[in-house]
Amino acid sequence: MFYVWFDAPIEYIACAQEWVDAGKGSDWESWWRTDKGADVGRYTQFMGKDNVPFHTLSFPATIMGSGEPWKLVDYIKSFNYLTYDGGQFSTSRGRGVFMDQALEILPADTWRWWLLSHAPETSDAEFTWENFQASVNKDLADVLGNFISRITKFCRSKFGEEVPAAGEYGPAEHALIADLTEKVAQYEKYMEAMEVRKSAAELRAIWAAGNEYLQAEAPWSTFKTDPDKAAAQVRLALNLIPLYAVLSGPFIPTAAADMLQSMRVDNAAWPDDVPAALGQLAPDQASLKPPQAIGQSQTDYPRMVVRAGGLEPPRAYAPQILSLVCLPFHHARNDAQHSEVRGGVNGQISSPSGPSGASLDKSPASDSQGLFFTAINSCSRASRMRPRCISVSARPACAAT
Repeated sequence: MFYVWFDAPIEYIACAQEWVDAGKGSDWESWWRTDKGADVGRYTQFMGKDNVPFHTLSFPATIMGSGEPWKLVDYIKSFNYLTYDGGQFSTSRGRGVFMDQALEILPADTWRWWLLSHAPETSDAEFTWENFQASVNKDLADVLGNFISRITKFCRSKFGEEVPAAGEYGPAEHALIADLTEKVAQYEKYMEAMEVRKSAAELRAIWAAGNEYLQAEAPWSTFKTDPDKAAAQVRLALNLIPLYAVLSGPFIPTAAADMLQSMRVDNAAWPDDVPAALGQLAPDQASLKPPQAIGQSQTDYPRMVVRAGGLEPPRAYAPQILSLVCLPFHHARNDAQHSEVRGGVNGQISSPSGPSGASLDKSPASDSQGLFFTAINSCSRASRMRPRCISVSARPACAAT
């Protein structure tokens, strides 16, 4: 074990050169050699806590001892363990969900959201299918998806495909803008500090603010007595969608891109000025795509269902903004299969058992398929807080630039 991890991190550098040699990129030295510009960027490593010694002692000592101007790590973000349904992970026994299977069950964004919002930062975290179901349903379907569905459907029914121009913002609208400005600033602080769970919680609070505003102001009721005021409420709510898209990009990039596309917005710049960002959709601008792309009713948003008795047949869902095509899944827990071998976060996400207790894994997954660090590394790359950052998961032959 010591020898493997003493030697393996060198492949981070080697695979960067191999990446260029394979014709998949260029100028690998600017990422790794300080005499070629690597000292300009911020080099961050993400790993399970059991790999910290090898990346803080042996790897730096190795490259420093070479006498070459290699870039040393600037920041290491380590995580505790991710356990599975009351037991330990075991790749050798094939328990759990491997990435190829996970993507057959649900789109990547759903896994990214759960893994990042439940990141084991200060203590171990446990994955259960029940918790996964509840989190995806509550956060992505009921909060974000519900907000987008309600406001776009109402706008289309009362104001058509254009952003309504009438009305002026009142105290409630200005209060929402001020609240969101504070929340976005806090979100940025958490992202800069790499506090992943707090960042996810703050992002969810930003989403929830839109729902709370709609619930309190009820533009569908306002429209009956003051259509102009309702138009202003709808205009602000529609402008929340591109704002939410950009802010959500580090966590759910596919859904974020769909949101921008559905609102006909090309500008994905980070909202340094929140009030200005909330005026991106100009009045009378044709901003809504046809109803099959956005604005389905709340009940059209898919919800995961866990039922006793095994796998439930797939259900067909109408297309919608989050593209959460759910295959309801039942995890038949088998305590006899719980392994005594503890796996770190950088180990495999094991695959669940089917109704018979047999593993659903068809073949062993390689170490580069860990779901958790796939999500973590991509989250770091998407964050505008680190425009030039090398994110390395603690595993051989896996350096993401």
